[in-house]
Amino acid sequence: MNPEQKFENILKTRVFKDKISDVILFGAGVNGLLLSEIFERKLFRISYFCDNDPKKWNHWFNGIRCISPKDLEKFNPGTTAICIASLYWREIEAQMKNMGFLTIVNITNFTDEYKNHFDHRLLKTHTGDVEKVRGLLCDNRSKEVFDNIVKFRYSGFDELLVRSFDPEQYFPGFFIQHFTPTESFADCGAYDGENIDQFLIKCDKKFKEIFAFEPDPENFTILQNRFKNFSKIHLLNAGVYREDTILSFETGLKTASKICNINKDGSCISRITVRSLDSALKTKPISFIKMDIEGAELDALHGSREIILKNKPKLAICVYHKPSDLWQIPLYIHSLNPEYKIFLRHHSFTLTETVCYAI
Repeated sequence: MNPEQKFENILKTRVFKDKISDVILFGAGVNGLLLSEIFERKLFRISYFCDNDPKKWNHWFNGIRCISPKDLEKFNPGTTAICIASLYWREIEAQMKNMGFLTIVNITNFTDEYKNHFDHRLLKTHTGDVEKVRGLLCDNRSKEVFDNIVKFRYSGFDELLVRSFDPEQYFPGFFIQHFTPTESFADCGAYDGENIDQFLIKCDKKFKEIFAFEPDPENFTILQNRFKNFSKIHLLNAGVYREDTILSFETGLKTASKICNINKDGSCISRITVRSLDSALKTKPISFIKMDIEGAELDALHGSREIILKNKPKLAICVYHKPSDLWQIPLYIHSLNPEYKIFLRHHSFTLTETVCYAI
């Protein structure tokens, strides 16, 4: 069963069952809009969107009206299915249970962007690589998280991700204990600077330099305003990649802005500068690299090869944007320096925010 067939099967067996007369898609954000398109493509009818944000109530999204949670009181809890499309699915699930709804299904992870993570054929093809990565992991928690993520990709059982959750993304205790007062931090995918602020707290503002890469114009303006008075924080309006070049880029998506191919409708036409870290920071003693760059992490690591070989910086690299990142990125890091100790942590209740740490 391919990923799309699996999602269709979930809808048929758990949502569009006998006695279900109304289907509510809870979450009128990006995930909800993407999933509503899949519903439409599969000819499954959504009665309404629902959202906890009052600004969305009585507005229309993809031709579907958004109602408030209060409006749900008018629906029969026994014949209404709630499909949750939100990163906050656990809170929404509890909210819906308190209202008495019996059919509540979390479908957050089944957007087109992530559906290939559930392709069993890919995991089976790379069984050897999966086993190699598990063997590289340096603590039991890493192995537990890794096993849970692999099992989740087979089963879609949300509780596996709940069991895997750890707070302190990019700055867990076992990692920051290796920080020194002379850290040179390369933040690749700096967004609005929230991770820089976290870094400043964790290192008690004792550091050498910070280099923040952010290609999205809106995000970069926020960065400039936020850190304009910090002489040791250097802002670069560029993406990070395997080489210095110009690429197409999908802007305006806040944390999800990303390098992309030009869409068939021509909508993705922004062009951005991307740099390799080996080129942009070749004279800098980089000691810590964080990457959250929407699927370009492996390319960017290739473009950081010389820095990694020379400095052995601490690494915090996202490994969830592409299905194969989970094994390709740890294996590549290990190939550059087998002395790295590799860890894995998961920082959300969805399939996003899995980070490989190397020390």
